[in-house]
Amino acid sequence: MNRLLLTALWVVMTSAHADEAAVLDKDFRTMMAWFPGVYDNQEQVYFEVEQEVDEALRHERIHHVFEPVDMPAFGEHVFYVQQHLNDDPAQIYRQRIYAFRPDYEEGAIRLTIHIPNDVASIVDAHLDPSKLSGLSPDARLRCVLAQAGQSFCGLYDARCLLLCVERKRQTHYF
Repeated sequence: MNRLLLTALWVVMTSAHADEAAVLDKDFRTMMAWFPGVYDNQEQVYFEVEQEVDEALRHERIHHVFEPVDMPAFGEHVFYVQQHLNDDPAQIYRQRIYAFRPDYEEGAIRLTIHIPNDVASIVDAHLDPSKLSGLSPDARLRCVLAQAGQSFCGLYDARCLLLCVERKRQTHYF
């Protein structure tokens, strides 16, 4: 009788885990379909001026590019990220390599952010991905965990944040 009970409990536990993995896989596919693209808050900036929002409360114009790239050393789902301000491509303020993967232990989508040491050499790599060929994953600086579920929300994983601090001390990326 005890064996039957233990077997039934094991079946229930493994099927629940399989269901969670299936949901995470579905959420991951959804996020990978939604994430790539070019995003800009042009309308927000325009209407804040039109509606005479106090200047101290207005947003800066920000332009984002999230371009899928083939960089197997970083992972299977990798993006080149470039962001600039004020509708001026010369005002780049962020260039990163984002690598996403499902994290079945955490039940979430893991985003590892890689910060290249020489960002000037990879400007506009979304237009010329060959500029990324010399990069290696050792430029990783921080991780973020994007929770799966009803929506995607980012949060810092304390373990990755501690790794960040340690790497900062060793390699002086900041």
